[in-house]
Amino acid sequence: MSGRIPVWIDTDPGVDDSFAVLCALKDDQLDVRGISAVMGNAEQKYTYKNARNLAHFANRDEVPVYAGSEVPLFKKLRTAPLIHGETGISDAVLEESSAPHATLLAWDALYKEAKAQNGALRLVTLGPLTNIAKAFMKYPELPDLLEGIYIMGGAAEGGNITPCAEFNVYVDPHAAETVFRTGKKVYMFGLDVTQKAYLTDAEYHGIAKGEGRMTEFFRKSTAHILRLKENPQGFELYLHDVCPVAYLHEPSLFYGEMAKVHAETEGTITSGKTVTDLWSDKSFAEEANTKVMLEVNREALIRYMTDMLKKIQ
Repeated sequence: MSGRIPVWIDTDPGVDDSFAVLCALKDDQLDVRGISAVMGNAEQKYTYKNARNLAHFANRDEVPVYAGSEVPLFKKLRTAPLIHGETGISDAVLEESSAPHATLLAWDALYKEAKAQNGALRLVTLGPLTNIAKAFMKYPELPDLLEGIYIMGGAAEGGNITPCAEFNVYVDPHAAETVFRTGKKVYMFGLDVTQKAYLTDAEYHGIAKGEGRMTEFFRKSTAHILRLKENPQGFELYLHDVCPVAYLHEPSLFYGEMAKVHAETEGTITSGKTVTDLWSDKSFAEEANTKVMLEVNREALIRYMTDMLKKIQ
């Protein structure tokens, strides 16, 4: 199909990462040119395996998957086994991909594809930004070769790993700050909007019931999350990582405002905080370069995700 949007996905699957990757792979408007795996929700050996197996699960073995960073730039790695399980996809088991292993590393492959796409490539990041920071440091011209950077991470207010930091930025704040400093326009899908993108109890069980390999994967991959809930019959499942993918499909689903964003790298208590000038007098900020997403049409987002996942039989 002509006119498809070329997309690169950098990810750490991860439960909601998996749903986002599958949506992108089954979206006829998106042309996924490559997937790179970074540590985050689980160790890189698992996220790389999961990314390969998700492409296979979606019958998209032709999409290349590249190995990336195993540790953050400077911090000790912190993963999220309570939410995602040790392997990243909780109790789910995916069939092993038999696709050849790519020989390029993530940052080299991203640069090569960005050059080939001549400024049209959209970069979607669903995990810590370590791979992207390495790519930008090795290839300083790379930001100018991208159409835009669509980040699931950060929060103008609050956090989910500390009181003021979102997980992806907290894992590698130095990498996040490297990306925010590029001057390239960033679209930040932080907790301000992603915690408004959720499945209700009824919506979750509507998807989880029934038969089929997608339904089974959905049910088993969310098992750790269910076990954490005090009341498994009344909970909300956040679809954090689906948001930037859905935006590429239909930008009108989201509302955001421009701001300058920095990631705090030195604070003992505030490490990983994404500091924005949305509500300040803007006296500290340079020219705003980040669109901070604040609202989402939740019902339309869920329709998008379920429509994409239904394509997997």
